[in-house]
Amino acid sequence: MDRYQSMLTFVRVVETGSFSAAARVLNVGQPAVSKAIAQLESRLKVRLLDRSTHGLRPTDAGHRFLARTRVAVDEADEADLAARDESNGLAGRLRVSAATRSLRFVDSRRASLASSVPSASRSIRYSRAPLKPSA
Repeated sequence: MDRYQSMLTFVRVVETGSFSAAARVLNVGQPAVSKAIAQLESRLKVRLLDRSTHGLRPTDAGHRFLARTRVAVDEADEADLAARDESNGLAGRLRVSAATRSLRFVDSRRASLASSVPSASRSIRYSRAPLKPSA
């Protein structure tokens, strides 16, 4: 797995709160997510996630890595978007923030958006915390 993909996987694991939910978002199997996180922790020589029967949460190193990784993933997405020919219809970035419990609803609509606006960049972040409505 390349460096970008492992960073993206880490971000999705933290956002969704589980390896299984991240696997669904990334359209890969749960073992692939587990392996990617293990390889990432091995490469960095630091534990990024505390795992327990109650779920998982980032360690202090994981929080620091997450902050920088989110920026890197967003920048890579922006670079892809800038390189595309955006003059052929709708283009841009769509960001969706949703509670983890809405995972299935959001994922079920993601494919139709991708086919109707292929040049749009999509960023979906899930959170266990209640979302605050924007004004």
